[in-house]
Amino acid sequence: MVKDLISIIVPVYNGEKGIGTCLDSLIAGDYKNIEIIVVNDGSKDNTKNILEEYKVKDSRIKPFHIENGGVSSVRNYGIEKSEGEFIMFIDGDDTLDKEALAEMYSLMEEDVSFAHFGMRKITEDGKPLDWQKKLKRGVVEGENDIIAAFFRKDIMSTACAKLYRRELIGDTRFDTKFAVGEDELFSFFICKKAKKVALTDSIYYNYIENADSVMRKNFTEKHFQALSVMDVQIENVKDNKALLAEALLADTIRCNELMWKIFDTKKMYEKFDFLRNRMMERKSLYLSSKDITSKEKFLFILLWLMPKLYYNLKLKQNS
Repeated sequence: MVKDLISIIVPVYNGEKGIGTCLDSLIAGDYKNIEIIVVNDGSKDNTKNILEEYKVKDSRIKPFHIENGGVSSVRNYGIEKSEGEFIMFIDGDDTLDKEALAEMYSLMEEDVSFAHFGMRKITEDGKPLDWQKKLKRGVVEGENDIIAAFFRKDIMSTACAKLYRRELIGDTRFDTKFAVGEDELFSFFICKKAKKVALTDSIYYNYIENADSVMRKNFTEKHFQALSVMDVQIENVKDNKALLAEALLADTIRCNELMWKIFDTKKMYEKFDFLRNRMMERKSLYLSSKDITSKEKFLFILLWLMPKLYYNLKLKQNS
């Protein structure tokens, strides 16, 4: 381990269009003591040649070329190859603002497990889109409060936009059996080990919306793996009454999001009853939550008491 060194792990697959912009943003950062571990996941385009050119430009860039195994295996490989006292993840088609690492490093006091900053969506030419996640500046301490903040999305489920201590990650790795939710599960187990989390209201991570990222959003059967990911989390907090309630509420909200996806995309209507039944198991938690709006509670009650009416109304609304 190299003291004060930040290892930035960048997975990339067929990233010839965006990897240069990503690397340029990292090279330009105010904090210079970095290594950039770029793991090429068996790309079939010109990614390999681009990475080798960047390696010549800046010795801090360390490309690795491996057989295709998916983003989880790539990130795990990057962890093994990294040497820094601190670790950060960024996807190969995204960028960081130049101030990001300097501020995150300044927040990493001795007892801070990881520092966390906000995200925004932008177009490929840098124009802002209609989504951003701004965190509330402050500190969250203790396992219960950190996990509760995670379930409430005060700490985001993404593995990116965070600076971790290497010792915090330890032997925690991304679960390769999940195609959806692998970020969330990794973040959950990291939060379970964390003692103190520093949050900043600065937004430094730019999620670039391009044709490939839109394609990745296509609603398919694999998106229901998110519920298996929730099952793992529920199992891990089942002996803590307060955290179990938080987890079950988060699960109900996740089911609701999937149900809306069904109607928005007009796909997989056969999952309706399954999702409804799962949601109804936690109806008292959902209806008593202060974080759920009155409109959302009304729709939930309609789904509970008159599911056929709810179903037909949604069909009509999305027809």
